[in-house]
Amino acid sequence: MLWLSIAMIVAALLSAPAHAAMRCGSRLVTSGDHKIEVLSKCGHPALVETRLHHHPIRLPHHAHGLYGHRLLAAEIEEWTYNFGPRRFMRLVQFAGGRVVRIISLDYGY
Repeated sequence: MLWLSIAMIVAALLSAPAHAAMRCGSRLVTSGDHKIEVLSKCGHPALVETRLHHHPIRLPHHAHGLYGHRLLAAEIEEWTYNFGPRRFMRLVQFAGGRVVRIISLDYGY
């Protein structure tokens, strides 16, 4: 059940618009990369944050064919990379240790 909930949350995150890749020098980070791969390609991020992402699911109810709703929570780890004032910062989201989303932010500092 845990993997199913992680898969559903990953699918929800992937459906949101975001960049599919991030360049660190000549190396490319893409969805599905493991955290250790991102570290080896880009080094340590400027900021690491962890939060819970709640995703509603519909569950069958055993009485009279009614349905109930439940929120599943998955831990999302977010790494922010600051590439300096001439490039956009990037937010890399991980679920289950793998990149699920890469978001372009404002210019770095």
